[in-house]
Amino acid sequence: MFVAIAAILAVEGGCAQILDIDGILVGTGGAATSSGVAGEGGAGSSAAAGADGEGGTPASAGGTGGDGATGDSASSETAAGTGGVGGTPACVSGSGGHGGTATAEPPWIDIPSMIYSHRGHTATLLPNGKVLIVGPGNGAELYDPTENAWSAAGSMATSPCSTATLLGDGKVLAVDGDTSSWPPQLYDPAMNAWSAAASMRQAHYCHTATLLGTGSVLVAGGYSSLAELYNPATDSWSDAGTMIRGRHSPTATLLGSGRVLVTGGDGINGSGALKSAELYDPSTNHWSSVAPMKQARYAHTATLLGNGKVLVAGGYDTENQHCLASAELYDPGTNMWSTAAPMGQARCAHTTSAHTATRLASGDVLVVGGYDDNVLATAELYVPEANAWFPVSAMGEARHFHAATLLRSGKVLVTGGGSSGGHLSSVELYTPEEPACAP
Repeated sequence: MFVAIAAILAVEGGCAQILDIDGILVGTGGAATSSGVAGEGGAGSSAAAGADGEGGTPASAGGTGGDGATGDSASSETAAGTGGVGGTPACVSGSGGHGGTATAEPPWIDIPSMIYSHRGHTATLLPNGKVLIVGPGNGAELYDPTENAWSAAGSMATSPCSTATLLGDGKVLAVDGDTSSWPPQLYDPAMNAWSAAASMRQAHYCHTATLLGTGSVLVAGGYSSLAELYNPATDSWSDAGTMIRGRHSPTATLLGSGRVLVTGGDGINGSGALKSAELYDPSTNHWSSVAPMKQARYAHTATLLGNGKVLVAGGYDTENQHCLASAELYDPGTNMWSTAAPMGQARCAHTTSAHTATRLASGDVLVVGGYDDNVLATAELYVPEANAWFPVSAMGEARHFHAATLLRSGKVLVTGGGSSGGHLSSVELYTPEEPACAP
C-alpha cells in the first residue's frame, strides 16, 4: 500500500537511483546502472564532471559543501488545470509541480524498437544528446531523440553486470562483467567506433564504476574486495586500495564531498546480503567504514538527492528470501541512517538491480519495473519533501533488467529488459506527470 499523505507531510526523506537533467547519473548500482551509471541506472547514474551510464555516478546536483552539502532541485511547472494525465487526477500544489505538468499527452508512449533485444544492458546519455546502449551479447546501438530513430554503434559485446561510464572527454569506458572474456573498451562518439583500453589489474564481475571529480574512474568490488582507478589521460590502471568487505552487486554513489559511498551487496564468501557500508576517499586512496544500513540488501538502488543525502531502496533480503519495499536514507553529515517511507511495491533481483530509479528535473524520483514474484510494469514517484511515494501510470509492458535514461527534454527513455516472454527490444518514453494526490 502507498503511504497516506496525511501521515507524512511533515516528514523529510528521500529515495532510489539517479540521473540529473543532463542525464548524468549520480548514483549507481552495479551493472546497467548507466553506471548509475546508473546506473542504469541503471539503469543505472549528477552535477559532477561526468557519469556512468545507466548505472553510473557523478556528483550531487546543486550541492557545494562537504558530504552534507545541500542544494535546491529544479522545480517543474505546475499543472494549469485539474485534469490529470491519462485520466488520473492531478494534485496541484500551487507552488510548483512534482513529476511534471498535467497535459493531454499520454504519460507512456511506444517509440521505435531497438535494432537488437537487450536485457541487463547499460544506457549512457552522450554529450550530443544521443543514448548509447551496450550489451549484453548483442551489438551496441544509438538512439537519436531528434530523429526518434536507432542506428548501429559499432561492434561491441559485453556480458551481464557490465558498466559504461561517460568520461570527461565525451568518450565512454565500458568495463565488462567478465573482464577475462572482454577487456575494457572505449567508445568514441565522434568516430562512432570502439577501441581497446588498457587491461585491468583484477577481474571484476557485478562491480561498480564511478566517475570521480578528478576525471578518473573508480572500479570496485565484483566478487572481489580490490578496487582500481582508470586514468583516461594515460590509459592506465592503478591500485585504489582494498575495500573493507568484499562484495558484488552493491551500489556506489559519488557524494558532494567527492568521496564514494558503497552500500550493501552480496558477500563474496557466501555470507548473503550485507548491511555494511564504506567510503572511498580519493584524496587518501583509502577506504573507511561508515554506519551500517538498517536492512541487509543487495540488487538495490541508491540515489543522491538534491540535499546531499543518499537513499537506498528495494533489493533482495537473503536471510528471509524475499524482495524488499523498504527504503532508508543516509546523511553524510551525521553518518547516520534513518528509515524512509517504503515503496508501494517490493522490487528486487538476484544479481544486479532489476528496477530503475531516475531523478527527474523536479528532484522527484521515478522508479519503474523490476521483479517481485512476477515481472512488473508498475511505476511510482518519490517526493523527497514529503518523504512519500505516489503511484503514477504503469508502463505499457512489464519489464525488469531494463535501463532508464533521463533525456535533455526531461522525458525518460526506458529500453529493453526482460519479460515473461524473453528479452525485449521494445522502448517506451515517459513524460513526467503529476502524481495522483501528491502534496
